[in-house]
Amino acid sequence: LEIYDEKGSLLPIPSLLSRYGAVAKSVVRSLYRTVPSFDGQTLYVPCARRKECPAIEHPEVDEWLRLLGGDDAEGLLDWLATVEELDRPTSGTYLEGDPGTGKGLFVAGVSSLWGTSPVSFREAISRFNDGLAECPVVHLDEKIVPPTAAQAEGISAVFRSLIAETSRRVETKGQPTNTLEGAVRVIVAANNADALPLHGDHTAQDIEAVALRIRHFKVNPEATQCLGWDKTGEWVHLADGSPGYIAQHVRWLAANRKVVRGGRFLVPGVK
Repeated sequence: LEIYDEKGSLLPIPSLLSRYGAVAKSVVRSLYRTVPSFDGQTLYVPCARRKECPAIEHPEVDEWLRLLGGDDAEGLLDWLATVEELDRPTSGTYLEGDPGTGKGLFVAGVSSLWGTSPVSFREAISRFNDGLAECPVVHLDEKIVPPTAAQAEGISAVFRSLIAETSRRVETKGQPTNTLEGAVRVIVAANNADALPLHGDHTAQDIEAVALRIRHFKVNPEATQCLGWDKTGEWVHLADGSPGYIAQHVRWLAANRKVVRGGRFLVPGVK
């Protein structure tokens, strides 16, 4: 780009900056914007870029997902169809089922939409939580047992806000904190119903607030029959490293499935 002054002389970069430049007062990293923008005060920078991936229906993946969803399979498919709409929050997905049913495979497949590994729950609620700017998927796969009731109540509150908030502070070690806009996607994968940090004293309103933020799925044990390396070798990534069959099927759901979106949450929890 070349810009000339009134006399026809090429303007050097310092002159361009002094004439047309503006100083951003703040920088916001965005999970859902696709191009940078500047409103005169704030510079919005896209992050956690979605990977290129065709929308392809995979019947074998669909069969397995429906078994993962159990009696609420349609709810799980709705959740997946809207999982990339990061401008709005959605309920956290709680997969409760036996080992070998593919709970970890589910997490990896969803995360592959952004081409990277999920963020652990512990990292997401820690001081240095900048992993959220690379991948919006938060994975909780272990029971959290805080040592005191007060700490338990604190983690419960953090868990609720992690699901519901669309703006949060993120920090990279050794760098200033900045704002991350957009909602994350929380997935709990456990062998039982005790993985959530809901210890301590909670009012009925507290319990209801958690219920609205969690979609619980009791995995059908028959899901194991759909798995095996010979069947699922390209479900997370293809040979070239691009997103695999799960991500392709999720994109197909997003393009073809009619989802009745909720009010506060795209796919609300079930009381």
